[in-house]
Amino acid sequence: MRAVLMFGASIIVLAACSSGTSEGQVSVSYDNGAFSGKAGSNWSDEELRSNSFGVLCGEDGKVADLAISRDSKGVATISGKCV
Repeated sequence: MRAVLMFGASIIVLAACSSGTSEGQVSVSYDNGAFSGKAGSNWSDEELRSNSFGVLCGEDGKVADLAISRDSKGVATISGKCV
């Protein structure tokens, strides 16, 4: 019984690790006011453009020069600047 549970847990962990950016996740790197990263499929282009929840440029920042491309799963690759 214990071996079956361990095998099942291993499959769940493997699936979680291979899934990439989760639907609601945003992962961004910053360099001199510019950023690049990924946003999960639950984030709309408009939410990213308007800096919803301060996710890209903090609560008071504005997003400029935002470039968004999406893969077949809807995960966005993003880059832009905070002004």
